[in-house]
Amino acid sequence: MKMVAEIVRKGGSILGEPCKVCNGIQVKFKERVFCVVHEDVKKILEEPELTLENVSANLKEILLSKIKEISFLLSNEQDIEKQEKYTSLLIQYYELLKELKGQ
Repeated sequence: MKMVAEIVRKGGSILGEPCKVCNGIQVKFKERVFCVVHEDVKKILEEPELTLENVSANLKEILLSKIKEISFLLSNEQDIEKQEKYTSLLIQYYELLKELKGQ
């Protein structure tokens, strides 16, 4: 019940309708519905808040990872068409990174 109180304190709400799976208490938090009986509510509370900064940081990590991945593929590729595709992707990822840095 402590977790339910924490969710409500952070802006969530207790729903009047019980869980269809286990008849447990359901809460709505961040536009999602969770059952406090069979879902890991603690994990839900630990999720970082969705902010522009968090999204930008995650996107930057993904882009850097993809650049590394595509660079490796490009370095070993002999097919010219695939090289062009990889190069195009690298340029797009790089441009996105520059835009993120400018924010």
